[in-house]
Parts: sequence; structure tokens; C-alpha cells
Amino acid sequence: MDRLPVELLRQICYLFEDKKDLSSFSQTHPTYYGIAAPLLYRTIHLKLADGESLREAASELTDYGPGRHFLTYARKLTLMCLLQVDLVTERQKYLYSLKNWGPHFVHYRALATRDTFLEHHLGDAANACLPDLKIPTHQISILTPKDENWEPVASLLSRLHRLEELDFVLEENSFPSTLLEAVSQHHPDCQVNIWPCQGVEYSAPGIEHAKYQFIGALGFDYHTLNLQGLKTLGVEITMDDTSEADMATQPWLDEMLHFIVMPPNLKNLIVQSSPPGALKRRSVMKMAKRNWAELADAVSPMPACSLESISLFGRLYILPNLATVVDLSCVRSLEV
Repeated sequence: MDRLPVELLRQICYLFEDKKDLSSFSQTHPTYYGIAAPLLYRTIHLKLADGESLREAASELTDYGPGRHFLTYARKLTLMCLLQVDLVTERQKYLYSLKNWGPHFVHYRALATRDTFLEHHLGDAANACLPDLKIPTHQISILTPKDENWEPVASLLSRLHRLEELDFVLEENSFPSTLLEAVSQHHPDCQVNIWPCQGVEYSAPGIEHAKYQFIGALGFDYHTLNLQGLKTLGVEITMDDTSEADMATQPWLDEMLHFIVMPPNLKNLIVQSSPPGALKRRSVMKMAKRNWAELADAVSPMPACSLESISLFGRLYILPNLATVVDLSCVRSLEV
């Protein structure tokens, strides 16, 4: 069997459905290991419940740790939340540790083509989608955007040799500046998928952040919109407290839209409306509009993306506004 062409051996590796079987196969011959290792260690799933679990998981992925092989072969890194489970006895903790709970607790938000007759005909936009994200928000541990909280992941990014894709699936968490800097420095061509809807509205420089502490959007860095590899972006837009008849006249942040569509490789846009709450005062929205307008005058943003998938959730009247700032002729899936 060791005389078989490498291409045929690689195809044999693809036939293994269980990674344990693939691992056993890789240990039978040095040649088989060299072929199977890129498949065995292709993806890293960091399943986090809090800052401590983040540090523990990242600590295993070192040059001398049990996950050292991932540093050489991993091409995809997924950051996801786990539900916080109250485990009391050592027996409970042991049984809990035996199962890979990630797929049971974390489901990704599907793109508009998922489970439709178009799914197998739309190529990359359909292939990029993940299952629907349904984590109960009251059980999510929100990691603050402080540098020290995310430093273990930033350090891990600096150690990975071949990273091609980063999935950020920490619902209720903003994509932190620490990861933005690490990706830009070590993996500038890496595809980045930010699935949770981000508080982009109040991230423009010059906005008096102290007035918006209740928004929960302070962790988002608007420089994230400059990522060359940004492929999927979730955005939260404030819904004004108006009737259905007045929705078209709401003071949407059209100025912000020019920045959202700047990333040249952005393909999938997810927009979700937030409840009015304290933001039902139009004065707050107008102040944000003024800041984005001033920023637009200073940097002259140029829409560069070619969107393929748009998903709109909530009472939104944003599609006509979006069509005025970017060409939507390449959109192949739309969910409203």
C-alpha cells in the first residue's frame, strides 16, 4: 500500500469519517502520517465558557503542549461559547469532560441559502454558511474587551503557521482590538467571519463613549472594517421607536453604511435590529450620524465589496439605503 500514489492515499484519508480512525491510520507509516496530519489538525475549536477556560485552552497549544501539532497544520480557528454548567462533584466534572459539548451548545447563524433548493447551486456563499446560532443570552459569559483577557488567543495567532480562516462565534461579545491587531500582523490574508452582530453604530472616533455605556458596543473597534480578509460581518442597527408607516423616514445611519461595505472581500452581511430602549431618543441617533458624517468627510470611504448574501432580522428598512452605497447585483441570497 505504501507504493500507492500520494493523491490516492489522500483520497483514502478523506474516506475516514471518524478522526480516531484517521489518527490510527496515520500512525501505521511515516508516509501516511505526512498525508493525514494536515487533515487531522486542520481545525482548532476553542470552546470557551469564561476567561479562565480561554487561557486553559490556549495554553495547550504551545510548542511543547499536547496540541503542538495544530500549530503547524491548522488552517482554521473557531472561537465559540459554551454554556456555563454548574458541576459540583468530581464525577460530574469527569463525565462532562468526556463529551465534545461544543456542537450541542453552539449553532451558527445560517445564511439565506441554507436548507433551500438553491443551497447546492450557489457555490461559495452557500458553502460558507454555518448552522443557526441559538445560545440563550442569559447563560453566555461576556468577555470584556480588555487586552489581557484576549492575550492568550492573540499569542496563539502568532504561533499558528498556516491560518486561513478565523470564525468568531462568541455571541454577545464584540470582536476585540487585540485579535484585530494579531490577525493584521500575523495573518493579513486570513478570512475572518464575525457572526455575532456588532455594535458598529457607536464605534466611530470622536463619539463621546461615556454617554453610551448602556449600549454595550464599546468593545468594537471600527478599524475592524479595514480588515482585508473580512468575509462575514454581523451588524446591529438601532430600531427607532416609530410606527410601521414611519419606518422609511427613520434616521438610519446611512453614513455608517459606507464604512460597512468597505472591506473588499466582504461576502456575507447579517444585519439585526436592536430594540429601542434608551436609544429611542432621536437626538442620540442624530449625534451618531454627525460623527459618522465627519469621519466620512475625513477619510472618504470607498465601497469595495461585492456582497453575495444578505440576512436582515427585525423591523428593518435598510435595503434601499444599502443599495444606494454598494452594487447589489452580485447578491445571490437574501433573507428578510
